[in-house]
Amino acid sequence: MVDKVDASTGHVRFDGVIKVRGNISDRYSVEGVRIEVGGTVGKSRLRSIGDIRVAQGIMGSMVQAGGSVLAQTITDAQVNAAENVVVYDYIINSKVNAGNNLDIPTHHGYAHGGTLQAGNLIRLPKVGPPEEFAKEEDEVEELPTHDHDHAGSRHFSRQQKTIQYAAGKHPK
Repeated sequence: MVDKVDASTGHVRFDGVIKVRGNISDRYSVEGVRIEVGGTVGKSRLRSIGDIRVAQGIMGSMVQAGGSVLAQTITDAQVNAAENVVVYDYIINSKVNAGNNLDIPTHHGYAHGGTLQAGNLIRLPKVGPPEEFAKEEDEVEELPTHDHDHAGSRHFSRQQKTIQYAAGKHPK
C-alpha cells in the first residue's frame, strides 16, 4: 500500500493488488492485478487485469480494466472495462465502454457529453446537463441490446449499443 502516487513514488507497477490511500497525480501510470484508490485519479493511466475501484473521481485519465471499474465520478476520461462500469454520481465528457453493463445506480446521477457503450445494458437515471432535469421526476431508463420491443424501452437492432450525446441533446 502506498499513500499516493506522485513524484515521490514515480510510476507503480506490481504483479498483485495495488492500494493507494490518497490520490494519483497527473502524468503517472499504475499497473497491477487489481487497483484500489482512496482518492482521485488525475490525468494518469491505470491498467489492471482485474477490477479498478476509485473512491472519488477519475479525471482526464485513461483507464483499462480486465474486470470492472467502479468510481464516484468520471470526467474527461477514457474508460474501458471488460465487465461492468458503475459510477455513483456522474459521467461528463467521457468515452466509456463496458463489455457487459454500464450503470449509474443512484437517482441523482447523470451523464452529459461523450460516448457510452455497453455490450448488454446501459442504465442512466438522467442524460444531459443537470439544469435540464432539475425539476423532472427521477426515472431510470434501461436500454436493451436485442431488437425486439419491451414496454417502455427503446428499440435497438445492433448487439452492442452506443449512446452519443452532447450538451442539450438527448439520444433518440
